[in-house]
Amino acid sequence: MNDKIDLRMLARDGNAPSEALARGELLVAQANENFLYILESDGCFKLFSHMAGAGSGGKKSFPIDEKHRAIVKNLANIADALYAVGFDADMDVFGVMASAEEAICELSMEFGAGGAGDIVFAIPGETP
Repeated sequence: MNDKIDLRMLARDGNAPSEALARGELLVAQANENFLYILESDGCFKLFSHMAGAGSGGKKSFPIDEKHRAIVKNLANIADALYAVGFDADMDVFGVMASAEEAICELSMEFGAGGAGDIVFAIPGETP
């Protein structure tokens, strides 16, 4: 089993999020210290939200339909940064998320982050 992740910054292109998901990668949208993780699984978008340093986060799933595809595509316009994370299917997805978040935070501290303002990713029904 491979225990490494492949973290890549995506271009701010509306097709990039969908293409990453189609390859089976974890999509990560970052706005300041807020992270939104998206996977395609069982005909749904599985979303996980987390604020860096927080002890917990939120989760939700939505059907893969035109409305939710448009929302995923729009992340390229509203997130500070988008990342695709490749990982071995045998890896624990929450461990993958934690590793990706740690790497992204370190990159942001070293190189600075974009400026999307006060966007907070929140899953409906969950408190950010």
